[in-house]
Amino acid sequence: MRYLQPAFYGEGPSDYAFLPRLLLRLCEQVLLDLGCGPFEVADPEMLNDAEGAPRRRSERVAEAAFKARDAWNLLWVHSDGAGDPDAARATSVQPAF
Repeated sequence: MRYLQPAFYGEGPSDYAFLPRLLLRLCEQVLLDLGCGPFEVADPEMLNDAEGAPRRRSERVAEAAFKARDAWNLLWVHSDGAGDPDAARATSVQPAF
């Protein structure tokens, strides 16, 4: 059996209320569609901002992901960017990786 432990980093409380369930279903469906055989998908690990001085979001994402690195093997980062997803990815997500 294969095991998938996703993690989720969102922008705000409403993201954490809704998106993890959707991502769990998405993971299950993709694994079924790919014919991955028996698998188990755990509930997403919720990653939150690390405490401390204000920093760029990409730094907060990277730090939270690093601190929980042994608890996940797939990371979802949500950043809708207020209508500009390309800019959000370029400034908030990609630098974290």
